[in-house]
Amino acid sequence: MLSVVKILAIFGLICWVTARRVPLGFSLLGGAVLVGLAFGMPIATLPVVFWKHAHAPETIELAFLIGFILILSHLLQEVGQMQRMVTSLAGLIQSTRIRLAILPGLIGLLPMPGGAFFSAPMVKEVSAGTDYEAHHVTAINHWFRHVWEFCWPLYPGLILVGTFKEIGLPLLQYAALQSPLTLVAVLAGFLFVFGRVTLPPAPSQAHEPLGRRLRAFLWSVSPILAILIATGAIELFMRSLLPRLVPLLPLGRRPAEFLVRHWPWPTQSISLLLGLSAALVYVLVANRLSPLAEGRKLLRNRQLWLLVLMAFSIKVFAGIILDSQAAEQVAQWLQAEHVPLLLIVASLPFLVGLITGITVAFVGVSFPLLLGLLAGLATHVKLSYLVLAYACGFIGMLMSPVHVCLVVALEYFQADIGKTYRWLLPACFTLLGGAVLMHLVLRFGWW
Repeated sequence: MLSVVKILAIFGLICWVTARRVPLGFSLLGGAVLVGLAFGMPIATLPVVFWKHAHAPETIELAFLIGFILILSHLLQEVGQMQRMVTSLAGLIQSTRIRLAILPGLIGLLPMPGGAFFSAPMVKEVSAGTDYEAHHVTAINHWFRHVWEFCWPLYPGLILVGTFKEIGLPLLQYAALQSPLTLVAVLAGFLFVFGRVTLPPAPSQAHEPLGRRLRAFLWSVSPILAILIATGAIELFMRSLLPRLVPLLPLGRRPAEFLVRHWPWPTQSISLLLGLSAALVYVLVANRLSPLAEGRKLLRNRQLWLLVLMAFSIKVFAGIILDSQAAEQVAQWLQAEHVPLLLIVASLPFLVGLITGITVAFVGVSFPLLLGLLAGLATHVKLSYLVLAYACGFIGMLMSPVHVCLVVALEYFQADIGKTYRWLLPACFTLLGGAVLMHLVLRFGWW
């Protein structure tokens, strides 16, 4: 019982401090110290354990992924590429509902803190002249901004899940596993978030040839396409083509054989890192940007350094949870008291997400403990619980009153949070139902 009280008190303190605008990286580092001391780690060993996890390959991988994503988002905003996405989309799609869904969805493909604020002016422009009220437009913008969080491998929360070796799946496979939840979220958005508001016919913008409009749209989304194409091409080459070419190589056969045997190497997400690198180079070259000038701007970007710190602190916190045997002690007590595992898996990430409003927080805080509880289960059973945990954490994060996207959108649209919840809650319950169904299908093999 004491171990549970300790861990819940530390979790609560982390959430309380984070809710008061203390950067999550500092909150988690402090929480890691408290976990180590509370569960009997000698003070002298804490720096050693910190260093072990801070320079582990999966920690470096997470820091690079988060850094590259933020840099790409910064560049695309600076060159006006996101605005071009909106303008070109208007020339292709006339349905107001679909455009209202796609615009925040497009911005959602490039994760950034407070990204709903970037899509808010676009959504407001499209909704002008309709009967949508401010709180209703806020809900639409907020919901569709986040539907990709289950499967788009650029999201830091999903990237973090992929770095836990105990899960047994690389990032891209885990993202594919959760992709049905994105479909459920989109369906729930159209069924419940849009409501039954009557919309006027959208003005036709077909004065230009379709081919020209389509080319403009493809050009506007070309950085995203560059990531997808480069990542897919690298995976195809390394997994399918290189093994066949190795016997034919006159030189370099030994390094090639090493890569074939150990791919992905040196990190699980190396293909995605290379794909992001290709997209960064593409944006710099296509827009004739100076790497040195942009680099100087980014070095002065406080948010970039805070996110990189967060990546390190999350992995340190997770490592301390495991090395101090905190998760094992909590698991032993829960099993002895026969607390339903399903209740723990659903409620813990939901509460952390609700209190912090941050995906990486509910993943970084709750998943190390959940993985301890799920240790020893078959892989498909473990995954069934983790998919449910992610969905519950997502719902808590989405509804959190301290969620940056919700806060800035409410301020921008001058909307009432209670009335905004009215449109979000039915969709959240639908999403929860889909997650429970996925849990049952994965757990009992109903496929």
